[in-house]
Order: sequence, then structure tokens, then C-alpha cells
Amino acid sequence: MPGATYNHVYWDMPSEQSRYSYVDAATRAGFAAFNVDRIGTGNSAHPAGEGLTIASGAVALHDAITALRSGRVDGHRFQRVIWVGHSYGSLHGWEEIARYHDVDAAIFTGALHALSPSGLAALRAASFPAAADPKFAGSGLDSGYFTTRPGTRQQLFYARSTADPHVVAADEAAKDTVTAGQLGDLDKLYGLPPEDAPSRRVTVPVLLVDGVEDAVYCADVVQYDCSDPVSVARYESRYYDPRTHMKVVIIPATGHDLALSTTAPLVDRVMIGWARRAVAGG
Repeated sequence: MPGATYNHVYWDMPSEQSRYSYVDAATRAGFAAFNVDRIGTGNSAHPAGEGLTIASGAVALHDAITALRSGRVDGHRFQRVIWVGHSYGSLHGWEEIARYHDVDAAIFTGALHALSPSGLAALRAASFPAAADPKFAGSGLDSGYFTTRPGTRQQLFYARSTADPHVVAADEAAKDTVTAGQLGDLDKLYGLPPEDAPSRRVTVPVLLVDGVEDAVYCADVVQYDCSDPVSVARYESRYYDPRTHMKVVIIPATGHDLALSTTAPLVDRVMIGWARRAVAGG
């Protein structure tokens, strides 16, 4: 599940797929990978942006998981399903898993429970109506769809030392949208006390992966220190059921976009190794 202003390309970047495709890494490791365009992005439907919330997105994603388990996808009944989300894709996971309890484990990347004040301000400053961007000219998207201003993605989502200029350019070319309804959910989610957070109702094994230089979740944050995984785990454990046996991994020299940084192969190894141990007996 990709993040806001991203689609399935986040997990399967055409530029140097051997390095920047989690889909390829997972399938080489023996997993099936179902790479999703969330509703409102990519090849999925684009309903009115104002009403497209994280909750409504969770309903659509539950339908996808049900199809995987029932055999309606390529005729194969998948007995075990792992949620792999990035940023808003992780936030959708909090909501979907809390509501439906239909997966066996969850990997939440680029999503912690404290937002950087400076990072949030930068995101808001960089957001504008998608219809005003030449990339979406003639798309028919309504005023409830937003994207990032041209040329802002490297500053928002990458650490300077691990940003590949070719990937940043491909990222800009492939960028997608986020809706007004989903943006409105952000304030609601982050205004909840730990006991009321959707993630608190997740009970399957959970892996949290973040970059130490994540401008969205680490810069200026006082609730934890991203350079210290124990500090992050101590804070995040308040938001998860003890049955998740939550594990935190912090990736060095990496920003928000873990799958698109030059450290992506390390991220892949961490995620795939954990997945084997969590549900595959490996």
C-alpha cells in the first residue's frame, strides 16, 4: 500500500528495479506480491476527493484482501496475507486491520505516532490542487485532489546522502494524488490518545521501519529520538497491543521514502527477513 501522492510505482520503481523494487525483492524471496493502487490513485477509481477518507479506503482494501483469500485473484487462495504499507498506506493499515482483523502480520514503514512540526509545515506548503499541476491537466480530477508542487519531493521525502537523482526525477514524473478527505483524517488520527488509536486494536505481529532522517516523523520530534530505536519503540509501544510483539528498525542515512533511497536493498532485507520469521516459519 503506497503513501500519499504515490501509487504502485513506489514499490516497483522502473529505474534500476534490482535496487528500487520491493516487489522484485519479495518475489525473488518466494513471496507473492499484490501491488495496489489505492482508491483515488493510479488505475483505481477516482471518486469525489472530499468524501474519500482513510476509512473508505480501508473498505476497498478489505475487499482486495478478501479477494486474495477467496481465490478471486488468479484462482489462488492465499492462506496468509501480510500488510505492507508506506506512510498513508500504513495509516490505512491501522484502520483496516483494526476494523477487519483480516491479515496475519503487518509491516508499517514511514509511519510513527508523532509528526514533525517542521515536516508537516513543509508538506502543507508543498501541497496544492492537482488540477493546477501540468501533470494532471485534463485528468478531470475535482478540487478535492491534491499533489505536491513540482520540484519539492526531494526535500520532503529523501535524505541528501541517499537520494538518487534519477529516482527523484522518476518519482516526480510518476507522482500521484491525495484527497481532501484523507488529509483531514491526519489531524483526527494524530489527535487521539494511545488507547483510542486504531493501531491499538491491531493484534498481529508488527514491524515498524523508518529512516533516521525522515523529515515527516523524525525532524524536531521530541517524543522520541529516531537515532535510538529503543526510544522509538518505547513511545510506539503505547499505540500497539502487546500481542503485536512490535519491533522497530531504523535505517541509517535515510529519509521518508525508504523504498526509493539508495539504502532500499537493506530495507528489503529487513522486511523480508522479518516476514519469514513472522508468518512463514523461516
